[in-house]
Amino acid sequence: MQYIAKLLKEFKWGIERVKQQYDWSKKNCPHRIRIEGRWNSFLKRIEAAMNPETKKEQKENLNMTLTSTAKQDLKDLLKETHKRGIMKVDHSDRVSSMTDSEALGLLISVVKRTL
Repeated sequence: MQYIAKLLKEFKWGIERVKQQYDWSKKNCPHRIRIEGRWNSFLKRIEAAMNPETKKEQKENLNMTLTSTAKQDLKDLLKETHKRGIMKVDHSDRVSSMTDSEALGLLISVVKRTL
């Protein structure tokens, strides 16, 4: 991705010059990006690499907030995973007092245990 960004900047080309091999030969390439529907995300990451932000801007972009719906979904998920025995402790009552980072960490733990 960094290399693609470097080439685009070097030749003064825009992101529209980035193509999939599929566009030329109909070969399913890059297959994982295509299968997982991540092509637009990939292009955005290249654009971000072409226009690096200051550290302050990067930090601001990392700050996220979970919506009340997302927190309620997490609460429901935690209740269900405890009920099924995936998690030994029911953390659902703590969700409203958790920071977003703590909630995300707990969600990652649940996902890892269910894979």
